[in-house]
Amino acid sequence: MSRSLTKNGVDSANQRLPRIMGTQITKYWHEALGYQKLLYFTGFLLLASAVFHTVVLIVSGGTLHGDVSFRKAISFGEAFGLTAISLAWFLTFVPKKRVVWLVLSSIYAVATFVEVFLVIMQIWRRVPSHFNSGTPFDAAVFALMGVSISLHAPLILGVLVGSAFFSKAPTSLKWAVTSGILLLLASLAFGFVMIANSSHTIGLAGQMKVPHALALHAVQVLPLLAWLLSFTGFRENKRNRIVIAGIASYAALVGITSLQAFNGLAMADLSLLMSFMLFSSAMILGSIFLWALNGLRQR
Repeated sequence: MSRSLTKNGVDSANQRLPRIMGTQITKYWHEALGYQKLLYFTGFLLLASAVFHTVVLIVSGGTLHGDVSFRKAISFGEAFGLTAISLAWFLTFVPKKRVVWLVLSSIYAVATFVEVFLVIMQIWRRVPSHFNSGTPFDAAVFALMGVSISLHAPLILGVLVGSAFFSKAPTSLKWAVTSGILLLLASLAFGFVMIANSSHTIGLAGQMKVPHALALHAVQVLPLLAWLLSFTGFRENKRNRIVIAGIASYAALVGITSLQAFNGLAMADLSLLMSFMLFSSAMILGSIFLWALNGLRQR
């Protein structure tokens, strides 16, 4: 009888969990201040653009390869949209310096919209958006993209300082957000390396886009892990250890792929040791997420 009651109680809690998580997400939106909603709106707009261009790619029968593929509009809309939404959420946990955050968020929103708009414009013109100096106009567009991406930095740095030193979030989420933003800054650095190199390829075959993309999405993956853990029955010190393990494994993925790129080697040319390290890091990260999901099931 007691086992049956316990099982029924667990099942009932599991059934309530999606509603609890949904309520929490709704609460974030309702309690968001104006500058946060500006970032949320910008992010949703860019995600909508990614969905639209996914439809265009499918209907047109376009390719996923090449500098003028609609895939690029999709990936930029998705990446910049999710990043804007993530930063808006992170601002929930830092001091409410309304004027400061409004100014920085406004600059960021305009810059990120301009960046994605210019990429999309060039794709619809059927010309490369990056490293294109074929005409004065195309060169000016690429230069403007460099300026707009630089204007992302003030808000990112502001959120980094706020999260690292003044955050009201649980320690596990604080660790995840701070580490995610540090990796986001690394992604920006990789982007400037590609600009300085005038190519995505370093040396003979180093693909800088791989560590660039991995580091870029750390601001979603790591905070998502910490957020999921907050709904488990784990104590905070246990959640801290799990998050730190997740951070270490994710950072290892970025580090290994960046070393491969800087050495001018393709991902297919990984040494046996590097392959083992990459596989192990990916497996550890995947296991950590499975652990978190299992914790949700057993709460």
